Amino acid sequence: IDGIGVPSRVKREWERKRPHLVPFKCPICGKITVPDLTSKVVLDHDHNTGKVRGWICDSCNTGIGRFKDDVSLLKKAIRYIKA
Repeated sequence: IDGIGVPSRVKREWERKRPHLVPFKCPICGKITVPDLTSKVVLDHDHNTGKVRGWICDSCNTGIGRFKDDVSLLKKAIRYIKA
């Protein structure tokens, strides 16, 4: 919603490679699902630059979004979990 979006041309290129009805392993959480059958995958990108990072599961995308793509907030969360 906030920040820079993915340019249309780049988004079209990535959409051609979108996982669909094949086993997909999220690069963050490692969960294996079948996009469009058992889960949703999302094209993740850096909201500061518009650069695409890749396909991830919807849950991880929501988690990253809640931390506003902010590495310092994620590090604080890690320290909190480890405490």
